[in-house]
Amino acid sequence: MALSHVPGSGPVSLERVAAGEVNETWRVARGGTEYALRLAVPGAADLGLDRHWECRVLRAAAAAGLAPALERCAPDAGVLVMRWRHGARWTCKEAQDPQRLERMADLVRRIQTCSPAPPLRSMSVEDWLVHYGDRLDARGAALSRHPLLRAQGATLAAQRLALAGLPACEPVLCHGDLHRDNLIDGADGLLLIDWEYAHLADPLWDLAGWSSSNDLAPAQAHRLLHAYLGRTPDAPSEARLKILRWMYEYMCLLWALLTGASDQAGGSEPET
Repeated sequence: MALSHVPGSGPVSLERVAAGEVNETWRVARGGTEYALRLAVPGAADLGLDRHWECRVLRAAAAAGLAPALERCAPDAGVLVMRWRHGARWTCKEAQDPQRLERMADLVRRIQTCSPAPPLRSMSVEDWLVHYGDRLDARGAALSRHPLLRAQGATLAAQRLALAGLPACEPVLCHGDLHRDNLIDGADGLLLIDWEYAHLADPLWDLAGWSSSNDLAPAQAHRLLHAYLGRTPDAPSEARLKILRWMYEYMCLLWALLTGASDQAGGSEPET
């Protein structure tokens, strides 16, 4: 049934390229053209998937040259089809390169100028923490009292208080899952895939995610922020990025616990 959404006619070749907690992705070739077929997995909505919103944001991102072309979207069936794009994937070391940090800063600014069709999805850091925390609680009190969560309780409270004390920022569109596996460096420049977690949020949220997922040292994170702002960062901006990076890592811990990627004895803590 899902193949009926792939453009063209005639035989197809299929290759499963990813099977995540939210989507299963297949590489499909038909009539000399390659596509990415994405299928929502059961329970994906519980982890934050909203395919109707994802399709709207993908149309805007593709029109802005930030994502591969969207060919078909059937949100009620959990199906979307995009044009397959070839390109290089950066290593962690490459992602830390000064010139690539500048390219990433420019990409983040471009994301923030996108204008998806309403209704828009807005999710603050606090919204995500509550969302995942509620789902942990729904799956059993023992899990929500995981030792790693207990150990970080006081730090989380302090980080929340520190963030609330900084000047407010107008929310902007963020990709929400900015890491190297979702980046393609090809003939069309930098393109991003996997937009299912895109939302309106703090302007530095994607920078925090990129800093965390690529283990940026303080000097590298400073360079990234400088390139994004186009000026020397002030103290509140530096503090905001540091706090959001901690929050991002804490949210990743919640995700790992929720999806079973960390057990009662394992896992890692956000850096302080």
